[in-house]
Amino acid sequence: MKNSQMPMFSGEPFERMVALLIALVAIFASIVAYLESDAGRRSDMALRDAQQYSLQAVGVRTRGEINVGYALNDAYRTWLELDTQAFLAEQNGDAERRADYLEARDYVGSLTPLLGADYFDADSETLPDIKSYESATYIVESALLTEQFEQAFEISDAWDGKAQNYVTQLTLLTVTLFLYGLSTTVTERSGYWFVVTGTVLSTVTLVWGAFVLLDPIEVLPQEAMDSYAMGVGLRHSGKNQPAILAFDQALKAAPDYADAYYERAQTYEELHNYAAAIADYEAAQLAGRNDTNLLWNLGWAHYIEGNLDAAVVTTKQAIEQDPMQVALHFNLGLMHLANGAATQAVNAYDSGSEVLVHQVMQARNLGEEPPASLWWYMSQATVDIDNLTRCIEQSFCTLSPPQALLSDAISLDTLTTLNQQIKSLNVAVEYGLAPPQQIADTEITNVAIAQPIFETDGETVAMYQPLLTNTTLRGAGTMDSTNELADISLQRSLDETDGQLFITFDYADLDAGQLIVSKVYRDNREVTGLRLVEDWKLNDTGQAVLPLTSGAGFALEPGNYRVDLYVDAFLHESVDFVISSTLH
Repeated sequence: MKNSQMPMFSGEPFERMVALLIALVAIFASIVAYLESDAGRRSDMALRDAQQYSLQAVGVRTRGEINVGYALNDAYRTWLELDTQAFLAEQNGDAERRADYLEARDYVGSLTPLLGADYFDADSETLPDIKSYESATYIVESALLTEQFEQAFEISDAWDGKAQNYVTQLTLLTVTLFLYGLSTTVTERSGYWFVVTGTVLSTVTLVWGAFVLLDPIEVLPQEAMDSYAMGVGLRHSGKNQPAILAFDQALKAAPDYADAYYERAQTYEELHNYAAAIADYEAAQLAGRNDTNLLWNLGWAHYIEGNLDAAVVTTKQAIEQDPMQVALHFNLGLMHLANGAATQAVNAYDSGSEVLVHQVMQARNLGEEPPASLWWYMSQATVDIDNLTRCIEQSFCTLSPPQALLSDAISLDTLTTLNQQIKSLNVAVEYGLAPPQQIADTEITNVAIAQPIFETDGETVAMYQPLLTNTTLRGAGTMDSTNELADISLQRSLDETDGQLFITFDYADLDAGQLIVSKVYRDNREVTGLRLVEDWKLNDTGQAVLPLTSGAGFALEPGNYRVDLYVDAFLHESVDFVISSTLH
């Protein structure tokens, strides 16, 4: 009689093997479940820390801005008024009243650190060092808390990622246990294949789990964040070289600190070291930061350095991330201009203009005012074209690429046309007018800057205009005893007739009701207080005289000036003149 042999894939030995595998997988699953629970707990703790840092950062900034507002707008103004009254009392020979004012002034000065010796020289006529005070009051602390928030949030996200991986691994181990259990319910070789499949699955899960467990979560050293925050504060205070040293310390402690590279790059830009800025922006990219702001600034740094192809590529990447950012389209157009690609430049400016009109109309349809940044971007776009034009024509290349790196195919006519279009569009969207276009019959000629002639009684009897474009005018007067400024480009004049200026021009075919806008610029920045906006009320043909300054008693500060004259938002004429610092 033949001996019967136990089947290889069934019976008690096979079941004992499967039971052993089930036990091992169950132990492994228990470990993974613990790791998942621990990762979830750590993620929750880090998220709570992030929320706490976020609230603290908002609180510190809000409290700091309130303190700075009080120190500058209340304490300093009161101090200045009391100091002025003390000066006037001294001029009047009233020593007792002067002493009272000084006592009150010094008491007010003790109410805020801004008026202490660290930030304010009471014996000088300079303003308090508000930037340094802001840094000490909240900028540094807020920057540190913001970094701690971002760090905690990234840690929470990393632990949450591990927890999600562990959940998936538990699911796979559950499937493995099911396969092992199923292998004992079937006969012959079918059970073997279930065991093999489950074993392969659990082995892959084991290897994956080891990688997840051993994958480190990067944590920025506190020393690096402290140095970074200090650098942000120093840069805010205008102390760029010490700021760079602080960022150096941060990067020494954390060589892959993307934010430190980014802030150091911006500091280098302020020092006009664009090559170093480019290197740091690219280092920040390698460290994991590649947001729109970085691409925006990197593209601009490439443009200033004359790396025009790189500037175009980088700015296009920024536009892909944020296609509604008007300034990026204008920057791209400028870069194409410098590279001699007139058609691409026009397309880029047209795209930016379309985005701008869309945003303005969208805001006004909601009953809101468009963001003030839109007007700044448009104004800056014309300044950038002016800078490029000056570099081409005068070899004076400030905030433009080196002349030697500009394309020979640049069209000055295209620069002039685009500049005019952007300026006209700016006025049109600001005042709700239709897209600007030149009215064929309207003429404005012989634009000049004029000064009045006064008789002894102060009556204006005539205008004279010996001043051609780029002609030097004299400055006027001194500031009053309180150092009061009516506008950034205006100063008070002791002579009521001193410094009054007018713009004169001949005109033809101007109709009543057409909008006339004149804008005054000093060193390429508009003096908004001198903008004139009026509906046309004169005859359709003749000579007009418009006030340029704000009236008797004020004079323009020295500087390079330009007046732009618009009719129904279309820029018709511009005139340049210079106010010298020489007083006659």
